Amino acid sequence: MIIFGTRTTNPTAGQGLFNCPRCGPQKPYTHKKQKRWFTLYFIPVIPLGTAGEYLECDACAGTFDMEALNHDPAAERAEMFDRLRRLSVLAMLFANRYQPENVNALRAALQEITQDFVAEEVVHQDVQFAQQAQAQLEPTFQSQTQDFSADGKSLLIRLILSTLAPTRQVEAQDHQTLHRAGAAMGVPPDVIEQAIAAHVAGQ
Repeated sequence: MIIFGTRTTNPTAGQGLFNCPRCGPQKPYTHKKQKRWFTLYFIPVIPLGTAGEYLECDACAGTFDMEALNHDPAAERAEMFDRLRRLSVLAMLFANRYQPENVNALRAALQEITQDFVAEEVVHQDVQFAQQAQAQLEPTFQSQTQDFSADGKSLLIRLILSTLAPTRQVEAQDHQTLHRAGAAMGVPPDVIEQAIAAHVAGQ
């Protein structure tokens, strides 16, 4: 009796270093290509093409798409902080809080979070861009925070509070802006109120 079939192998196609999404930067990886074979008596004899390819981290054994080679934690971090800043600027505009004390409060809060200096001109450029684009509060917050975790949304709410109410006196327009932004992000009203109460209390 002749026994035939197909089989997939995972030969190594290359190796190198990458920023592993699971265990950190500069980890060794193995690039593997899945190849399908026609087998005769369980022996691969005729290649049938490539079934797929992936990266395997040699440190944590995690497997990832080839896009992981482009994973840059520093760039992703910078992009995330840019989003936090621009969303806070948008909230500042909608609450009619575009004053020097609010700009300085935003810069100070960002520096505390990121440990990076934020130039005043950067904030003014964000304001001009938002005004020129006629950015709307709810659609922008909804689209720009879809990948935020609950902690990320909480951080953004605290950042907005620091910007709108640096003296911890939260006015009616601040409440309204925060609740509109929170609703767009899917944050319950009671969570927003808890954040406001904590800010007023200096917590």
